[in-house]
Amino acid sequence: MLDFLYYAGALVVSLGLLVTIHEFGHFWVARKMGVRVLRFSIGFGKPIWTWHSKKDDVEYAISSIPLGGYVKMFGEQNQDDIDASNHDVAFCNKSVKARSAIVLAGPMANFLFTLVAFSVLFFAGTEGFKPIVTNTINDSYANKAQFHQGDLIIQINGDPVVSWTSAYSKLFEGFFAKQKLTVVVQTETGKRLTRIVDFSKADTNVDPQEFRKVMGFLG
Repeated sequence: MLDFLYYAGALVVSLGLLVTIHEFGHFWVARKMGVRVLRFSIGFGKPIWTWHSKKDDVEYAISSIPLGGYVKMFGEQNQDDIDASNHDVAFCNKSVKARSAIVLAGPMANFLFTLVAFSVLFFAGTEGFKPIVTNTINDSYANKAQFHQGDLIIQINGDPVVSWTSAYSKLFEGFFAKQKLTVVVQTETGKRLTRIVDFSKADTNVDPQEFRKVMGFLG
């Protein structure tokens, strides 16, 4: 249940970030093109929080359905009261080029954000997910080696481990070489213990894609 809530929360936060960037693209270009923005909303449906900025005369809102968002611009709807006093700030009265730029600004904002994010990750590097055991499958190698929930894998046969990718890589090699591996873990209480994973009698006639199930970690 906790895992479900964690992943659901992560999904909502990630989606909210992407929506915010997307809608900000529309918002920013619309303002640059001289269009009056009435509302900037993250989410659909009934607003659960609103704030009206006196500086730019825009209502900012967070709405009840976190599955998107929108930028409401003056002159988008036929029922908008457009006259000589607000003719120039209406979306529908802008040139085709300006309206196209506003429409395309959302996807372009997401594209640029993705490009920047991947560039940062590429140049800064990332260790991936920490190899922390959440549970083990019954009768698996992990279960037989007495791994417990909260074990952080630190070393395998003396080599440091920093992510699940590196952990599985070393275990995978040991499995198909039928080795006995010494795995050093740090428990939830901070103790360092040794777990022995014995692959010496392993039946290696398995699909490599099935190795994770054979190993038995739920990390």
